[in-house]
Amino acid sequence: MKKYTAFYPFILLIIISSAMYLSFSDFAMIQKDKLRFIAHDKHYIMNHTQIGDSLEIELDWNNIRPSIGKKIYDDGECTIVIDDFQDDLNGGYKVFFRAQGSFNYQGGHLVTTLSRDSAIPDGFLQAKIGNDITINNAKFYMRGQQSDSQGDTFAYSIFPLTCYEYGSLIVDEQIKHNQNKVYIQLIGLQKFEWTRAS
Repeated sequence: MKKYTAFYPFILLIIISSAMYLSFSDFAMIQKDKLRFIAHDKHYIMNHTQIGDSLEIELDWNNIRPSIGKKIYDDGECTIVIDDFQDDLNGGYKVFFRAQGSFNYQGGHLVTTLSRDSAIPDGFLQAKIGNDITINNAKFYMRGQQSDSQGDTFAYSIFPLTCYEYGSLIVDEQIKHNQNKVYIQLIGLQKFEWTRAS
């Protein structure tokens, strides 16, 4: 009987060592892959909250570049910034957004327009000129990589070629009449939270 009881501490040591190794291994992966690891690891449970308010951003259509880097959302855990503009050579722009979340060993947070559930639609962007003219033609241009190391990158095309099917002067004159101000709205923001299962 004594020879079997000598194995119990050894087995207990193996169990504790294995648990410590797995915990350290997860910790190391979180440091390396950040939100990407948390979003895809089976040890984390995802919860989803729809954020009701839309984000409205005013752009000077004659001088759009200074808006790059502008923080348009910040809740203390998650941010969204305007990452870049690209001229689409058709009178419009592609506007890129960068959503960054926060994370630690216990879980993570991310606010984005990109869904992680096929039952939940992606958010969208809407362009407005003045208070009365809404142009519902802003189209999804790039979905970006879901949950890269720190968040999402996504882009929309505003005033693309389809907007000019009745002649480019229609939109151009509307923008000039509104002192070159264009408003874009991000609609359908979603907050994703991951919590480590006990």
